[in-house]
Amino acid sequence: MRFITDLDAKLLKLAPNDYFTLRDACAGVHFTGRIGGGKTTASGILARAFLRAGFGGNVTAAKPGEVELWKQYCREEGRSQSHADVEKATADELEARRTGPVGSQSPSADRAKDS
Repeated sequence: MRFITDLDAKLLKLAPNDYFTLRDACAGVHFTGRIGGGKTTASGILARAFLRAGFGGNVTAAKPGEVELWKQYCREEGRSQSHADVEKATADELEARRTGPVGSQSPSADRAKDS
């Protein structure tokens, strides 16, 4: 997997002459709003941009359907093999993913991919 390292790399076009960059991503992003305000849609657009750029991360979710939604994002962006379902993984498998080569495959990722 190729990773973007230029902080001024354009990740997402916001307007004709305005882009969300890697520098913006490193500064942090937080979504707030009322019910139906577009938080899931907006965060999904940004999540896909992050996946395309080679980002990794940890997603925690309480909302029903959120785990499946993130699996869908991974599939759509060609990152299914990068997904690991922590709920199904053992501590050893998680440690292997943390310390192994970037994008390394683990049994838990295989199980998550097949589920």
